[in-house]
Amino acid sequence: MTAGLIAFSTSSAQAQVNVTKGVMASFGFGSSSAGDTLMGEVGGDWLGLRVASDRHFVMQWDVYLALRGGYLGNQHPFLFLIGPHALSWFDAGWRFASQKGFSPFVSARIGGDVSLLGNPDVPRFDEINSVDGVGGVAARGFARVGAGNAYLDDKRTVLLVAGIDEMLQPQRINTPSYAFTGVFLSVRVDVPRSVTATLEGGFGFTPSRHDTLRDISDSTTRAWIGGSLRKIFKNGMWLGGAVSYESMMDHVVYETRQTTFDTTNAPTFSISLFTGFPIGGQR
Repeated sequence: MTAGLIAFSTSSAQAQVNVTKGVMASFGFGSSSAGDTLMGEVGGDWLGLRVASDRHFVMQWDVYLALRGGYLGNQHPFLFLIGPHALSWFDAGWRFASQKGFSPFVSARIGGDVSLLGNPDVPRFDEINSVDGVGGVAARGFARVGAGNAYLDDKRTVLLVAGIDEMLQPQRINTPSYAFTGVFLSVRVDVPRSVTATLEGGFGFTPSRHDTLRDISDSTTRAWIGGSLRKIFKNGMWLGGAVSYESMMDHVVYETRQTTFDTTNAPTFSISLFTGFPIGGQR
């Protein structure tokens, strides 16, 4: 990794770079157990991929901070929500072959996502709505390691990675904390100064939780898929969209009666369109 960083600093002109950095605005529709949402965001985004001049070290990242606001359709009149939203992740990878073309590839990523949405007329977050996931504090953190193949030439980078991940979600007002251990598959395609496209999916499981008082055991399964497309223009401006789908299923066992129940929560779906304007010139 040290050698890769030295290559970045000494021969950055020869490294493959695909970076967008600037002001971004988005608007989207969402649906979950809390209700439907219409939300917009305005903030700053720094998304990038950088391949060292030696073609071994591959770095990916996203840093995003925005003000989010919109309406939650869980009641009438609709509930207005506003507050900050922050997301960041960093990924470091290594191509074992330095030449162009396909190469075995390993990578590791760590990141998190947090939002804090409230209503100006409601002083307490737990009074916003009776279902978690939209209002109040919503946070997630994750880490993952994977292996696959990385294709590289002068015109594009294609990363195909599969691996294991851990997603942590702290306790909310009406839901317990979760620690999902699972597997994922991701594909990323970059055409420098032109296109960034991603498609990811996977599933994970929580350890079985035992409730002594009610004499039940409960485990949760999470399945998810999401993708994004970002078109970058010659002046550095970008347009794009993102879509995601997530479902959680519980397996409940009543120990004494040896009875089982399987339940599925209402899925969480979101789709958004966004545009951005560069700051500091195109890379």
